[in-house]
Amino acid sequence: MECREVSGHLAASMDKPSGQPTGPAAKAVEAHVRSCAGCQADLAAYRQLGIALSGLVDHTVAPPAWLHDTLIDSVRTRARPGAGWVGAGRLHLPPVWTRPEGTRPLANPRYAAAGGAVVLAGLAAGAVLIRGRRRRNAATELRPATAL
Repeated sequence: MECREVSGHLAASMDKPSGQPTGPAAKAVEAHVRSCAGCQADLAAYRQLGIALSGLVDHTVAPPAWLHDTLIDSVRTRARPGAGWVGAGRLHLPPVWTRPEGTRPLANPRYAAAGGAVVLAGLAAGAVLIRGRRRRNAATELRPATAL
């Protein structure tokens, strides 16, 4: 077994509770690790990493003091009536998209439908042309060469 194969088994074994390689290749991995100083160092590094990460399970990080005040101010700003999301007991959603200045709404939705139909027809025609070209190319490749 080579070092690159063993390295993959070592990394995978760290996810198991025992921390030891398991499965059909376990004996080959253990034999290689006994004879290879590089893989022994890798195994030791993986074990140290596992110990360090297991110590983080109970460790909590306190948020910075300024974060609480900033969040409260942000909520209060948005809670003013007409300024944000919630105001006067109603849910006010901010606009997702606004029309650019100087434009007007589509006067007739039939134009939008017609434009969509034209786009779809163009896509369908393009797909038919591409499929036909692929079939022609495949047919010419399968055709036996004629001797001149």
